[in-house]
Amino acid sequence: MCLDQLRIDRRAFGISIAEARSLDPQQNLTLSVGYEALHRGGEFASSTSSTAARATLTNSSVGVFVGVEASGLSARGQDTNVFSASGGALSVTSGRLSYSLGLVGPCYSIDTACASTLAALHVCLVTLKSDGDGAEGVGIGTKVLSEAANVATAVGGMTSSRGRCHTFDLRADGYC
Repeated sequence: MCLDQLRIDRRAFGISIAEARSLDPQQNLTLSVGYEALHRGGEFASSTSSTAARATLTNSSVGVFVGVEASGLSARGQDTNVFSASGGALSVTSGRLSYSLGLVGPCYSIDTACASTLAALHVCLVTLKSDGDGAEGVGIGTKVLSEAANVATAVGGMTSSRGRCHTFDLRADGYC
């Protein structure tokens, strides 16, 4: 998937052009995939329009749990601006979805490297179980790496230098 395919409807999320240009692609993915998951699931699925679904989400105690790690991508060649710090900050990834939809539940961005998504789903489930009936949340995992990061992990022996996964095979040459 190329970066141009990661564009979001910035107006739907209340994001200015300058801010949208500063977003790490993983924040774009979290916004679009997270909203889609919430729109199609739970009590929000009964809303017939996306406007009604958004209104139903506002001030709901839905939790947002995102597994994410640094992508190594800059703000796509843009100059540094007021949004540069938050556009690529891992800590902001879950909060961006929560804030833009008006959610008031727990909000976590979790970076445990390769296990980030698994850790986010675990925290989501534990939180939902402890909150009892009626608790809702969305668990999301995103992973976008720059070409430099892909090369670095291959050189470090973490991923395959062939760019292929050969699990349980003699050709396997990485551990991720």
